[in-house]
Amino acid sequence: MRRWWVVVVVVGSQSEVRPPVGRVRNVVGSTMGKYLYVEAAYFKPRDIGVMALPGARSFYFSVPLGGFNPSVALLPRSLRKDVRRARTSRGDAAGAPTFVATFRHKGNLCRWLSEPRQRSSPKRRSRKKKRRKLQEGQRTRREEKQKKSEFQTSVAILDNSLKHLEYVVDEAGKPWDFGLEDVRLDFSESYGERILTTAMDYPRKGKRVLAERWHARWLDLKVNRTSKALQALSNPLRHPDVAGEPMLLNSGRNFGVLWDGHYDHAFNILHWLSDSTIDVRRGIPPMPPSEDDQQQTSHRKRGIEGANHSLLHNNGSPRRVGSRCPGVRMALGHVHLDSTMPAYRRNEVGATPYGNTYLHYFVFFEENPPFRLIQTSPAFCVPSPRDPSKCETIQFSSGFTFLNQNQLILTYGINDCEAAYAIVDVPALLNFSFPSENHRCSSDRR
Repeated sequence: MRRWWVVVVVVGSQSEVRPPVGRVRNVVGSTMGKYLYVEAAYFKPRDIGVMALPGARSFYFSVPLGGFNPSVALLPRSLRKDVRRARTSRGDAAGAPTFVATFRHKGNLCRWLSEPRQRSSPKRRSRKKKRRKLQEGQRTRREEKQKKSEFQTSVAILDNSLKHLEYVVDEAGKPWDFGLEDVRLDFSESYGERILTTAMDYPRKGKRVLAERWHARWLDLKVNRTSKALQALSNPLRHPDVAGEPMLLNSGRNFGVLWDGHYDHAFNILHWLSDSTIDVRRGIPPMPPSEDDQQQTSHRKRGIEGANHSLLHNNGSPRRVGSRCPGVRMALGHVHLDSTMPAYRRNEVGATPYGNTYLHYFVFFEENPPFRLIQTSPAFCVPSPRDPSKCETIQFSSGFTFLNQNQLILTYGINDCEAAYAIVDVPALLNFSFPSENHRCSSDRR
């Protein structure tokens, strides 16, 4: 069996991730890449008039528990040293702990979008044995199944080639559950040793969702002095612009944070990516959605319109582009066309309970108020790690992280079933987003 490896070339104080050249194959031992999806779960970009993202190379994450909708952030430097020392003291290979990642587990669509598996004929058992088996294990199985179905998000440590090293664990040594869904990670040097997270939860009564709640919280990681295991706490964020628990209720789910980490500076929330001015609102609680917001969200049914979309759904927090684009932030937005398979149909093979045929856009805007829009890239999808000529019908990105001036990592979920990432060349991305030579972002500037 051929194996592919990720090579990391250290340049100065930064690392450049170089995935293997050629067609990507699944890493040995990974839970990713094992599903064969129905034909309608893919589409060819040219068939709907868009492009696969230039300069992007896609790969499955290799993590023991699997999951989807991943998010990745750099691990604070002091924690990298602490984790390395703890792994050495436990007798594990120290590795090069570099990233922290989250993976969602609850509510996947693997069953409905993958090809049905062939089942072997059931073994015959006597009625007496069946009854005894049920009596002995029924309660245990039911409890385990319920516990497994309630597990929402795992937190993992990855090395400098994005390979899994270990999970953050609870007091019992089992993978720790963050307790919320679609967690997005955001690390900045100005945050100190903490990682800012945004996430969702959906209180239910039976199968009915009572509310949608968006949270902003700190993720605090620490090595246990006794067990040398990495543990975590999810703590509320305190800021003068935030009243009580930082939470947005029933006003959306794809928000981003614009905050530099200083408590005397404004805590801003990115709500929508709009035509001329980015919709940024200060503080929490927010204003209720306006009538214009509610009317313009119908854009997703109107097909591909490039930068003329009234509103784009946001994907995570925007980032400063750096010296290539001084004074500019870059965000990631999406729409879904719902064209490759039936949408909004539950518990049906070959259909999605929400949208499908996802397209993404990079959006560039001024980093200071009033956050004027500078440029929106053409629509794109991410080439599939299984077949680069196609894209999966559900590609839900949790955002991106710059590695350096030349590369970024874009993380995304595949068909609400698996986790993947793309290594994107920044110069190619800027050339794609700014086809005209007369612009303020340069692919040649460093």
